[in-house]
This record gives sequence, structure tokens and C-alpha cells, in this order.
Amino acid sequence: MVNDKCIKLMESNKDYIDTVREIYRLKTSDEVEIDNMYKNIKRKLIETKLISPAKVILMISIALYYNNRYIKSYWSLFKKIFEEYHPKQIVSISPLFDYLVYEEYGIIFDKENKKKFEYFKTLNCSLDFPESNTIIKAIMDDDVKLYISFTEKEGFDKNQIFKSPFNPDTIYSYFYPYIGAIRYTLIELCCYYGAVNCFKLLRTKFNSKITKECLQFSFLSGNPDILNECLKYQKPDWWSMEYAIISHNIDFVTFLMNEYNIEIKWNHINDCLKYNNIPAFLVGINNIEDKIMCKKPAMSFNIVSIYEYVPSLGGDFNGCSLHCCSGYDSPAIAEFLISNGADVNKKDVYGRTALHYAAIDNSVRTAEVLILHGVDINAKDKGGHTALFYAENYNNEEISDFLISHGAENKSFSYNEITELHIPRDANVLCR
Repeated sequence: MVNDKCIKLMESNKDYIDTVREIYRLKTSDEVEIDNMYKNIKRKLIETKLISPAKVILMISIALYYNNRYIKSYWSLFKKIFEEYHPKQIVSISPLFDYLVYEEYGIIFDKENKKKFEYFKTLNCSLDFPESNTIIKAIMDDDVKLYISFTEKEGFDKNQIFKSPFNPDTIYSYFYPYIGAIRYTLIELCCYYGAVNCFKLLRTKFNSKITKECLQFSFLSGNPDILNECLKYQKPDWWSMEYAIISHNIDFVTFLMNEYNIEIKWNHINDCLKYNNIPAFLVGINNIEDKIMCKKPAMSFNIVSIYEYVPSLGGDFNGCSLHCCSGYDSPAIAEFLISNGADVNKKDVYGRTALHYAAIDNSVRTAEVLILHGVDINAKDKGGHTALFYAENYNNEEISDFLISHGAENKSFSYNEITELHIPRDANVLCR
């Protein structure tokens, strides 16, 4: 349910919501429009310090995965941000996107991805996806004439499939999301691209079966004719809600809630974070019983009004909030908490300060706030480890350099104790 408070929060955060939606729903190849989008991102997200350049690039790499028709447009947008801000490290960025960056710029955002680069090279992965004059290209462009030419070839298989990331035998495997299936049919790809004319041809000429994946993808592409046809044969499920969230279409979210009683569960709250969807988050948290758990992900948006809204719903919110927002790299929330009495040197049960968690997640912006307010940069946890120890063991070069430049004791570690400590990178896990 969208209450008055939610509506006001959406209105007050309109710049954030509209700009993020524009990224996920990019539908242009025009360079002038892409440049205007970049200017919006720069003015409304980066210069306001709501989102760091690195996180904007991470967002672009995720959005591309669900909207790969515009891969070159996303790449152009990425280049504009990268060439102005030059981020050095982006943890958990997609291996394929990282590979494409490496091929053009010679840098690696997440060193864990390097082991896949040789494989991508053997697949000749590039921005020229898909190749011209292929059946996937015909579907992508909803080119019925080209599509028919393939169906008329001898040996055409209406049931041919394209494999998913969990069965990576071809280049196509790394350009599509995984939603429960291990492979995708032609009609499922029509739903992914919103290719309504090719979709209708498959239905009328070949009687292609509408699957659950068809419905899930139809929420993503948002074509009303495809969606309505899919709803005749398949019932929405929680995967459909995830794709409604990814689509940044709040009408789809409320439609699933009201018409099919699909509530936003805890997993969907995490989806709202991953896909930067504030409206769905605000609607969803009203249905979550454990309001305390909602407080932690609310930090990830780095918007004080969103964070303040969650306690107003009820619940006891004592705990290591500053530690949590350090893991999310939310400097505005850190400033808010400190101004309301949070102790920057408070230690958790492991003896770690918020700075330790900032170091684990390479949260340079939040580390700046902590240092400005007097955090002990060389504080040790119960294992005798400083924030710099964690930064170096996680290979977080940016925050390592930052800590050293602010007086952290520079010590080289010839061994890797971090594997014995089992420290999770996910701030949501850290704060439970």
C-alpha cells in the first residue's frame, strides 16, 4: 500500500528516483540523449554525493544485464563517468563487464574476475552483440521480415534454445539473466526484448508455448500486449515481483500485490537495494513484520529521510548502526548518526569499529566522515587487527592508500589471516 508518507518521500527524492529509473529503462542510442543522461547522473547523483561514481558504474553494469539491446549506449554512458572520475575498484561488478573494461582500458575493477578473462577471450566477447543477421538480432530489433527468413530455412527448429549463465557454452550465456531456467527459448527472448511482432508470429504460426519465464521477462520489458497474453496462461510468482522491481515500474509492483497477493518479502527488499528501487522499497517495508531488519538496508540509499522513515513504523533500533552504514558506504547516514550521538569509536562484539567495516567494503567516503569526527585510525579488534589490515587483505587499494595518507600504521602482511576470520563483505550480514 502506498501511504501519504511514502508519496511525500517519493516526491522529495524525485531526482534520485527519476535518474535511476532512466538508467534501468534506457531506450536510446542517440549520443545527445546519452550525454544528457550523463549530465543528469552527474548533477543529481554524483555531485549531490548520494551515489559514488563507482556505484553508478556498478548500477550501469547491472542494468545492462536486463536491457542488453542497448549495450553500446550503456557503454558510452560508462565511459563518460569513468573518464571523468577514474574509479579504481568496483567490488562485485560483473565479470563480463570487467573484461570489456580491461580490453579497452587495461584495468581490472574486481581482481576476482580476472580468472574468467581467458575464457571470454575464447568466446570473442565484445560490444558487437549480437552479431548481425542472426535470429537473436532479428528478435532484438523485432524485425519480422528477417525473422521469417530464418523460419523458412530448412531445418529451422522452433524449439531451439540459448543457454543461461549456469550453463555457459556460448557467448550468449553471459548477456542474459538467470531466472530459474537453465536455457531460453525464442519466445522467451521475444518477451525479454518486448518484441511483440515476433512474439505474435511465434504464437500464431508455431503455437509456441508461453512459459513462466515468458511472464517473468514480460514484466521486465513491459510490453502490454505480451504481458496480457502471458497472464492468460501463467500465474505470476515471486520471480515476477523481482522483475517488476528491476523494471522500475511501481505500477507493476502494486499490480502484483493487489491482484495476485504477492507480498514483497525480505528477498525482495534486498532486490530493492540491489536495483536501487526506492518506491518499491517504501511500499514493501510496510509489509515486513521485522522493521528492525528494514532499518539496515534503508541505509544503503544514503538518504536520511528514507532512513528516518523506517523507525517511524515501529521497532527497537538500538545497535551498531554506524558499523552498518560503513559497510554500505553511506556517508550522509554516518553524518546523521554521529550528529545524533553515535560514538565513532564504539566497538562491536568482535572489537571492531565502524572504520574496520569501511575498510572491508572499501567505503572511502564513509571513512572520511569517521576520520573527520575523530575515529581511532589504528584501533585494533579482538584479533589485534587494524582497519588497514582488513583493507590490505581484501586488496582494497583505494581505502588502503586513504588510511595510510591519514596516519594509519603501514604494515606489510606476508600472510593472509582473513581466510581464518570469515569476515563477510555484505554489510547486511555484518549487522544482523
